[in-house]
Amino acid sequence: MIKIKSLTVKNFMSVGNQTQAVDFDKQQLTLVLGENLDQGGDDMGSRNGTGKTTIINALSYALYGIALTNIKRNNLINKTNNKGMLVTLTFEKDGTDYKVERGRGPNLLKFFVNDQEQEMTDENSFSNLEPAADGFRNWFGGKSKSSPEELLVDQAQLLGLTAPEMTVLIGGMRVLGANHLGNKSGIFTDNEGVLSNDFFVNLTDMNNTWTIVKDNHYEVKDRNSGNLKWTATSVDLVFGSNSILRSYAELYAQDDNKEKFVNDFANAWSKVMNADLF
Repeated sequence: MIKIKSLTVKNFMSVGNQTQAVDFDKQQLTLVLGENLDQGGDDMGSRNGTGKTTIINALSYALYGIALTNIKRNNLINKTNNKGMLVTLTFEKDGTDYKVERGRGPNLLKFFVNDQEQEMTDENSFSNLEPAADGFRNWFGGKSKSSPEELLVDQAQLLGLTAPEMTVLIGGMRVLGANHLGNKSGIFTDNEGVLSNDFFVNLTDMNNTWTIVKDNHYEVKDRNSGNLKWTATSVDLVFGSNSILRSYAELYAQDDNKEKFVNDFANAWSKVMNADLF
């Protein structure tokens, strides 16, 4: 079990150039309340704006390099000084003392074990742990020997999803616009952001044709006019080309199955979100 001992911050968020420290090692339990004198202090019952969130963000930044509230790293630097941000965290685990120093402006990362500075791990040694693809968000890194469709099935299996659950989750996430970095491939709808069965309706529409442009990139065009309607990846179109997956796509494309689509999507989404609870 990790025991946090102290936290020191400088030029971090609302904390300026004067170093501020919190000692967690005096008592078994530390309760942080704060007292905002600008709003009347404790007698007025004011606890807002006293820096409690700053402490949590500093802890998260020291350990993981990101703030818990998802503030961009450069925005963590104190706006008045705009440099020299430093967070230092000390903690103990299994009788060993650790210290992390992390900062920006300039960038800094040091790690100590029992007061001895450690060499930082070579980031390239972790390259094999990087994801190769995320079919649910329509992203493919291009380095894997496996196809994007195979990687999608593997990802779905790791998430414990059945083929129908994988299908409905893809269709829902596409129309909601949940693709990686604003990628528009596979968003077969004119109402992006609205949960509907449009992905399956347009995927199975015989008035549309699919044309390959390059590897893992297709264009969906109107069969009569030849006008471009959407772009797609092989992950999108496998739900029309694979006979089993197409049967699920045609089921969700039916007009009288719109409610079933929404219910099934909600159930599949909930299953993934709760997968690591137990």
